[in-house]
Amino acid sequence: MTNEEYVLSKIDRFSAGGGGLYSSFPRFIKLETSSNCTARCLMCGIDEWKRGGAIMKDELFFKIANEIILHKNDVTKVALFVGNEPLLDKSLAFKIKKFKDSNIAVNFSTNASLLDFKKAKEILDSGLDAINFSIDSLDKKEYEKIRKNLIFERVMANVICFLKMRNEKNYKTKIRVSIIKSNANKECFDEIYNFWARVLDVSRGDSIRIDDLSYVYGTDSKKDTIEQMQGNMEEIYKEANKKPCYILWNTMVIKCDGSVALCNVDQCRNVILGDLNTQSIQEIWTTSKVKEAYKQAHLKGGRGRINLCKNCLGWLE
Repeated sequence: MTNEEYVLSKIDRFSAGGGGLYSSFPRFIKLETSSNCTARCLMCGIDEWKRGGAIMKDELFFKIANEIILHKNDVTKVALFVGNEPLLDKSLAFKIKKFKDSNIAVNFSTNASLLDFKKAKEILDSGLDAINFSIDSLDKKEYEKIRKNLIFERVMANVICFLKMRNEKNYKTKIRVSIIKSNANKECFDEIYNFWARVLDVSRGDSIRIDDLSYVYGTDSKKDTIEQMQGNMEEIYKEANKKPCYILWNTMVIKCDGSVALCNVDQCRNVILGDLNTQSIQEIWTTSKVKEAYKQAHLKGGRGRINLCKNCLGWLE
């Protein structure tokens, strides 16, 4: 399979509609409406990104949202987060509903620290399709060591309350729990995994994800692949670097200030493709010479051809 055929196969699998390698509008939109977070997690570099604590201006949000809605038949999903805590945006539920009123799928990821009863009901009432909770331990001390500034009991109460409310009122929102497996939780990993496997409901579309290792509860994947992957990282990087990253062809990442990043791994915005304060999504998507150069480099030599993309293990499913 050539690199071009590989990208096309991923686009066909993950994206709605056609358009091939050169669709006129992104299939997936990652839209960050707040730029700060309530936590300072060990694995996160948010303080290095130097983005401040802003909320996206309403004028900019409506400009972006209205263009997305105009192209709703091209859009598979809008994710209302990038590297931030989306619940810092007090109007998040309204923004979800704006997209849902046009039948656009919406999801986001949260640490759940702000997800009290009132906020949970607002989010569920908005019609949110899916929510991801990042929880790496069931031990208060270990959890708070990893997810600094958060209170374990509050987070767990918020998540369980949200899950119960979803079940009792039969909302359609799917729930996923993401676990980053690390030295801090490896000894109790099975306990964490088994707890969420009991609590979540696969029949409703719920799942568990082990970040970076792509094991999802409810699929045919096997847990023993985790150990195999950990012991073979050099070979994994080597193989990954041969492949292009298909999100260059189907995903746009929009930051809180309206700048468009190359991807959501490039949190420092080493590569900026455009500015939605003065440009349209379609203009940036179809005319960016910078993005086209990255696409061609990926097609010719895979992600390993570019230092910014080398050894990235994202989007290899």
